[in-house]
Amino acid sequence: MLTPQKIRVAFEYKKTERYQLAYESVVEIMRNTAIPRHKKLQSIAMMIDAAESGMRQCEKSMR
Repeated sequence: MLTPQKIRVAFEYKKTERYQLAYESVVEIMRNTAIPRHKKLQSIAMMIDAAESGMRQCEKSMR
């Protein structure tokens, strides 16, 4: 299972598969029947926030 931490690290270090990992995490959330419908959007938002956090950290380290 992909976690927000794994997504953040992938974007922070510009791993080549970072966008694929983000896509797969969203698909995994949407297909997971254990996650209630009202929690899916919150889970997807956490993944997006993690990606944004990783991108910001990457930009900081490049300065």
